[in-house]
Amino acid sequence: MMQLRRLSVSVLLVFIGVIAVVALAPSAEQDNAPEGPPAKTLRDTMWLWLNPPADPDDDYIGIPNVMIAAPPAASTVERIEPVADRGRVVCEITPSDGFDFTASLAAVQNLARQFPSIEGVVVDDMSSVLVKSAGMEAKVLSSLCRALQARPRPLSLLGVVYTMNIDPDSPHYVPNIADYMRFLNVIVLAEWHGANLPQLEESLTRCDELSGGKPVILCLYLHDFGGGRPMPLDLMELQCETARRWLHEGRINGIVFSPSFVRNNRQDAEAVEWIRRWIQRVGDEPL
Repeated sequence: MMQLRRLSVSVLLVFIGVIAVVALAPSAEQDNAPEGPPAKTLRDTMWLWLNPPADPDDDYIGIPNVMIAAPPAASTVERIEPVADRGRVVCEITPSDGFDFTASLAAVQNLARQFPSIEGVVVDDMSSVLVKSAGMEAKVLSSLCRALQARPRPLSLLGVVYTMNIDPDSPHYVPNIADYMRFLNVIVLAEWHGANLPQLEESLTRCDELSGGKPVILCLYLHDFGGGRPMPLDLMELQCETARRWLHEGRINGIVFSPSFVRNNRQDAEAVEWIRRWIQRVGDEPL
C-alpha cells in the first residue's frame, strides 16, 4: 500500500511537471500566428520603423509596411490611418512597472478592432534593455504569448534581439537568451555597431541556432548609433546587399529600416538618399 502511495505521488509530480512545461511553451496557435500576405517582391518584405512625432510619409523611400515605435494611445490612430490600407502594421508595446504589458497590449488589441492590417506587436530593445539591463524573466514573454491570443484576434509577437546579446565573446552577452527567443514569432535582429556589420553572417547563423530557425526581420540602421556617426555608405551598401541576397535565398523574412526620423537630420541625408535610390532599383525584384 505504501509503495502504491509513493507511485501515485510520483505520477502526480510528473503530471504537474508536464503541465508546467506546456503552460510555458508557445501553443500551436502561437506558433501559427499571422504572418501577413505572401511577399511577391523585395518591396513587400520592407518595413519602416516609424518614430513619433514623425507622420507617415506616403512617398518616403517607397516602403509599404510600418512598425510604429510608440506606446499605443488615442493619438496612435492618426498615425495608423494613413498607412493602414497600404501595407502591414506592427505596434510597439512597452511594459509598466514590473514588466507588465497589460495596458499597452490592451491598447493595441483595441486598435486591432479598427485596423485589420495590424498583425502583431514588437518589444523594442528586448534583449539589451529589458533582459540584459533590467533583468526581465522569460516567463514575462510566456504570459504575453497567451495574452496575444485574446480577442479580437491573435497577434504575432516580435522582439528586438541585438547581435551583442547573442555573441558569447561580447560583454553584453545574455547566456540564456534562447529561453526568451522561444516565445517570439519573429526575431528582429539588429546590429548596433556599424563596425560589426562585416560579421552579419556569423550573427545570423548564431541567431538561427539559438532560435531553432525562427523567422527573422533584419534591422538596417540608417545611422551608426554604436559608432556615434553617420552610417558610412560602404557599410550601408554592405548591409543592404547582404539583406537582399538573404531575402532571395529565403534566409530572412524581411528588413526594417530604422529609424525614420533620420530623414529630418541633415547628417544622415546622404544615407537616406542612398536608401531611396537602392529601393527604387531593387524593390520590384520578384521573390
